[in-house]
Amino acid sequence: PKLWSEWEVSHWLDWCQAEFSLHGLSSDLRGVPGSELCTLDRDGFLALTSDCTAGEILWEHLETMRREYRMDCSFNLFPCTPSPYSLAELGSGSGPIQLWQFLLELLSDRSCQSFISWTGNGWEFKLTDPNEVARLWGRRKNKPNMNYEKLSRGLRYYYDKNIIHKTAGKRYVYRFVCNLEGLLGCDPRELQTLLDMLPKDGEE
Repeated sequence: PKLWSEWEVSHWLDWCQAEFSLHGLSSDLRGVPGSELCTLDRDGFLALTSDCTAGEILWEHLETMRREYRMDCSFNLFPCTPSPYSLAELGSGSGPIQLWQFLLELLSDRSCQSFISWTGNGWEFKLTDPNEVARLWGRRKNKPNMNYEKLSRGLRYYYDKNIIHKTAGKRYVYRFVCNLEGLLGCDPRELQTLLDMLPKDGEE
C-alpha cells in the first residue's frame, strides 16, 4: 500500500465501498498517495472518514495488507488467500480492538473452541460458554466486572450497524452479517478448513 499512487488509493476505496457495502466514505481519503496514507496512525486515519464503522473496516483491511507485505507474502492489491496468522491478528492493530474483531480472533483460535465456535452454518457462531467469553473480553479491555449481560449489550450495538445479528430462536447464537468474505478473502468453509475448525457431523 505504501507504493500506491493516488489513483490506486481511490481504486482501493471504490473496491472497499462496493465489497463491504460501505456508506458515507469521506472524500478526504481520496487524492492521498499510499506513502502518505501509510504514515497515518489509526486516529488520524479515522479522522478522514465520516463514518466510524466504515473507517474501522478500511483501517483493518489496510493493516492486514501491510502485515502481509511485511511477512514477505506474495502481495496483491486485494489479498485473497489469508494466512492463519493474518486472521488471528486481524484485530491487533495499533488502535483499541473492537468486540466484533475480538470474537473473530477467538473464533480463529482452536484453543478457544470449548467456549466459542462456528456452527457450520455460514458465518454463524455460538457462545458455548458466554461467561468465559465475557471474562476474556473484560480482561482484554481491563474491565474485571465484565459479564455476559454487558457483553450482549455491546453485541446489540452491532445489530443496527449490520455487523452482527442474533440468530432467532437460538440461545447464544449469532452471525456475522458484514462482508467477512470480502474482508478475509475466503468463504466460511474455506476459513474453517484453513484453521482446521470444520464442525463435525452432527454438531450444531
